[in-house]
Amino acid sequence: MTFLDIRKGIIRLLRDNTDVENITGEDLETTKDYFSFDRDGNEATLPAFLVDVQPVSVNNSAAGRHMEKSAYVDISYMEERYTSRESIQKRMDEVAALLLPALWIENRAFSPALSFNITDGIGHCTFPLAWTDTVPFEVEEIPAGEIEIRF
Repeated sequence: MTFLDIRKGIIRLLRDNTDVENITGEDLETTKDYFSFDRDGNEATLPAFLVDVQPVSVNNSAAGRHMEKSAYVDISYMEERYTSRESIQKRMDEVAALLLPALWIENRAFSPALSFNITDGIGHCTFPLAWTDTVPFEVEEIPAGEIEIRF
């Protein structure tokens, strides 16, 4: 499983289970302008989720047969430049209900330890993820020699 698989899995979960139309894995500040999103009648940005998956580590184990990976996930929510605390808290309750007791991505289940905060009118749900992947390898078969069978 790759870090991109984690991001896509969380985005799919949010798209399938929330009414928020604007869900992205890109940073709005640098790659998308708030004003490029659809607008409501008050010229305010409609709600948006931003899913950021930051790789933390990748290590080999078991003589190179396993890869231990970890990432730090940040799911941000905003309705406009400064979203009310009440709106953020309601949306973070929804996010917590989606991620707990288990977050399923592909065929794996994670039980994340969620942390929430509000910074500059943007709500954040953050948590670490760690998993182990098997590195595909081929076992060389021993060539057959003389076989002696006695009955």
